[in-house]
Formats: sequence, structure tokens, C-alpha cells
Amino acid sequence: MINKVTLNYSYQYGDNRELLDIYKVNQFNSRRHAIRSEVELHSQDFWNSTTGVDYSNLSMLGEGLMHYLPNVGSRETGAFTLHQFKLQAFQLDLGYRHDWIDRHAQADADYKTSRGLAGGTLSPRSFHLNQFSSSVQWHYNILLQFRLSYNHAERAPDVNELYAGNNHFAIITEENGDDKLNPEIANSIEAEAKISYQGFTLVANIYNNNFNNYIYLAHTGLSNPGGFVKKEWRAADTEISGFEMTLQYQKKWDNKQGIQFEGFTDLVKNKNTSDDEMRKWAEGDYMPNLPTSRYGMQVRADIRKVNLNIAYTQFMKQKYLGKNINIEKAMPAYVMLSANIGYLFTLRAYQVTAFVSGNNLLNVEARPQNSPLKYLAPLPGRNLSAGLKIKI
Repeated sequence: MINKVTLNYSYQYGDNRELLDIYKVNQFNSRRHAIRSEVELHSQDFWNSTTGVDYSNLSMLGEGLMHYLPNVGSRETGAFTLHQFKLQAFQLDLGYRHDWIDRHAQADADYKTSRGLAGGTLSPRSFHLNQFSSSVQWHYNILLQFRLSYNHAERAPDVNELYAGNNHFAIITEENGDDKLNPEIANSIEAEAKISYQGFTLVANIYNNNFNNYIYLAHTGLSNPGGFVKKEWRAADTEISGFEMTLQYQKKWDNKQGIQFEGFTDLVKNKNTSDDEMRKWAEGDYMPNLPTSRYGMQVRADIRKVNLNIAYTQFMKQKYLGKNINIEKAMPAYVMLSANIGYLFTLRAYQVTAFVSGNNLLNVEARPQNSPLKYLAPLPGRNLSAGLKIKI
């Protein structure tokens, strides 16, 4: 039985610029058209499914003194089907998707072709990709739940990974693509357990992702006369693993009043599993610029017309260091503290919230390990803001 048929269309226009003093060194005008249709079926009480197709067309025109991408275009067509089966305490989700993707580029007189490994011939590329997702959930009772999932995903190189070839001022890098890159393939396993009891909820999950042709922006050990580090898009096998854990307590007095506490911690590792000698020499055993482990807590309270939110996060010093040709330097650990308080009132039938918020309240020097600009500038220091939000 057909429950619902949907048809959606969207149009996006973007004007992205990089300015050096008064000079426009880079600009991209992008236009994207996208259409998606879905059919929802309800065949049995235990079986629901969604099947559909989507299509998108992207056109990017570059201009400026040193734009790092040529004029590029991309067409993506996909067909997918998702199925959910419920039987007593078990739920099974299965999905499959196939994509047809075309990328192409055309250089103009101002564009310098890529100096990456492929030589920057701007070859058009076509990809046929398969995606598969599956998960099984077991609701032992209202207190205890388990979930196990396996996913196979294939990703086509993006236009900048294929065709970039000039100075990218936003990341202070000479970015060089490789128009011979193959699709990135990931096989992922994740296990999750959830325990709920008298307002407390504990969620823990562990995951392992194995990538073939993991695409990353690699150092070459060189820089150009303008001080821009030369980097190339490359691919090599990689394993990403980690865990996440959250503990939450929630207490509500009614629909509008309550308090919520949440504590969390996580860890991620990105390990080199390839036999590529260049990868071992340039990046080492781990990928550089990894996010660091962290832990923290958050408190949210809604009491009558007042709402309060306080967040505390401790970012640890990185243990799993890679290389940028030379050994990566570990940035110091730091704490981020933020808070927001608001007051809700009515003004001429409109709901208005007056608020005061602050970020980095401890005014620490924070240089995230995964930031490409960490050596040049830290995150913003203490900043406060106040304002009004009107719900119309």
C-alpha cells in the first residue's frame, strides 16, 4: 500500500570570495539544481519501505587573479531503497543505493592547471558507486537496548580533489588535485548499547571504519615563494576507530519546565594501514591534524520564563601524532567554557527572548589540533553578546 509520494526541488546559489586587501584573488559563483522523489510503502504491519531517485547538477564558475579551481561541473544521479522490519523486540533496517556521478572541468586563460601527481590534465571522470547499509536493534525492555550496524559506502572524489591547482588563500595552501583518483571505499562496523533508568540514560558506542583509497590532503615538504605550503590530494588505506559515551539525566516538572545534565567523552584514531612508502614517509603511522580526545558536561535548565545553558569541554593533548614530513607537534590541552541565559516574555502578541551569551569565558589560548591554521592563529578569545529573538 502506498502511503505517500513526495517530489522536492531545490535551487542553491553561492557567491564565495577570497580577498587579499582590496584584490579579489578567488571567487566562485555556484549554482545547484536538485530534484528528489520518494515513494513510501506500508506492505505489512511489520514492514515499511521507502524507494526513490534523486538528481543534482552543480555548476561552478571561477574568477580572480589566482583562483585555485577551474570552471567545474558535476552531475549526480542516484536510486535508492530503504526497508524497515519490526518483529517484537527486534528491528532490522536495510538500505541500498546506486549512484552515477560525472565530474568535468574546463580551464580558462587565468587558471593554472594542477601540479599534483596526475599532472593536471583536467580529465573528465565518471563513477558508478554502490552503498549498502544494515542495522539490527534489540529492545530487551524499556531499560535496555542494543544496536549493531554494518555499512559499505563508496564516495567519488570531489571537484577540488580532482582539479584544484593554485593557491587556496582560506587555508594558506597551494592545493593540487589529482584527476586520476579512484573512489574512496569504506566498510564500517558500529555497536551501541543504551541503558535508561529513572531519568538516567547511558549510551556507549564503539566503531571501526576501514577505508580503501582514503582521500586526504598531503604535505609535499615544499612551499612556493609566497609562503604557501604545497599540498596534494592523495589516497591510501586508512583505519578510523574510536568510541563515544554519554550519560544524561533529565527531570521535567511539566512540558515547559525541566533540567538536564549531560556528561560525555570520546576518542578517535586515524591509523595508516597502507603499504605506501610515500605515505609512511610523509604522514607516519597516524594521520596528522586529528581531532583530540575530549570530555565535558552540559547543563540546561528551563524554569518558568528563564532558560539557562552552560557547556564545559576539556580538549586533551594529542597522543596519536602523525607527520607533516616532520613529526607533528602536539598542541597544549585547553578548556572551553560557554554559557547562555535567556528570558522569555510577550510583547504585543509576539514571543520575545532577551539573551546574553558568552564563549571561551576563561579566555584561554585554544589551538585545535585538527585546525590547518593552528600555528597562525588560535580560536577567538572571550566574547560576549546580547540580543533579542522575536518569534513571528
